Amino acid sequence: MKFLPKLENTDLRTKLFLVLAVIGCISNAGGFIANIFMFGFTSETTVCGASLLIVILAFIYGVITGHTYRATIMILIVLSMIEFPILYLAYGETTIVYMLVAEVAVAIYIKPKHRVIFASIIFIVDIAALIIRHLFPELNKANGDTFIMTLVALVIAFFSILFTIALVVMNYEKQTAELSRMSEELLHSVNTDPLTDIRNRRYLMQYLSAQLAGMTEEKHYAVLVDLDFFKSVNDTYGHVFGDKVLKMFATVAKESIGENDLIARFGGEEFMILFATDSIPEIKAKMSMISSRYAEFSQAEKGIELTFSAGAAVYDRDSSIKEIFTTADKRLYKAKECGRNMMVME
Repeated sequence: MKFLPKLENTDLRTKLFLVLAVIGCISNAGGFIANIFMFGFTSETTVCGASLLIVILAFIYGVITGHTYRATIMILIVLSMIEFPILYLAYGETTIVYMLVAEVAVAIYIKPKHRVIFASIIFIVDIAALIIRHLFPELNKANGDTFIMTLVALVIAFFSILFTIALVVMNYEKQTAELSRMSEELLHSVNTDPLTDIRNRRYLMQYLSAQLAGMTEEKHYAVLVDLDFFKSVNDTYGHVFGDKVLKMFATVAKESIGENDLIARFGGEEFMILFATDSIPEIKAKMSMISSRYAEFSQAEKGIELTFSAGAAVYDRDSSIKEIFTTADKRLYKAKECGRNMMVME
């Protein structure tokens, strides 16, 4: 059976075709055996056998050529428009469940653009079979012994619908999980700076807006950081090292702040840190740790001491994002005017 496609590597329509083909083979094989057991080799038994052969051939055709939808239509035509009406004329109500299964199969297996036409034809064929059997009751061959045939019909119908719906549900759940994963990855990509792998300005704006909306009496600090003489670093050591500096600062800062704090790349060589506190000693201690580790990195790499300047702004629920950014930027500019390598908080 190496020619069979692996289910995990196939789309839903191919999986449905395989289920339909297997169900068609099992139901016809069961009907063929039941007919032989109850009525011997009759014309209806021959119909079951011929239908089984056509379903098998359609199954092979679909798998080998890849035209599974054509093969699906072939199978449904044989089962719903030829075999079921003929069997109904002979065996009556014991086979009517197959007609209902045929309508369900059309809804599941047939493409929307063909569904109405296909279902209408099946409906007309079924109604015609009902009328003919009513007009010619002598066609009935069941002779009142319908228990085994009814049981076989119900079992086949039950498992046919069960397997098909189970496959559809499993595929839907798999697609939903995949879409959820892709959505999370996309959201992470949209909100993350690709170079430093920390949050970007877009996320910072959203986070700060939500934080302001949820604040009560507490206060926090926003610190805007600018890496000193970063253009000179790029010009002297190249942009590859410049990118390494940006990534190292982001890593150092992220590891030095608290789990409730946030660091984001503000733009270029600027970063913003949102501290979940208004404790000035605590903030200065964390910023000092960042400064020390940042300088250690540059000393180890190039034998120089890289520094940064920062401006801080305290904010509460009455603050606006524009006010926070403006205040922090003004104090950052003041730090630069005063010789850099410092943080201005007021």
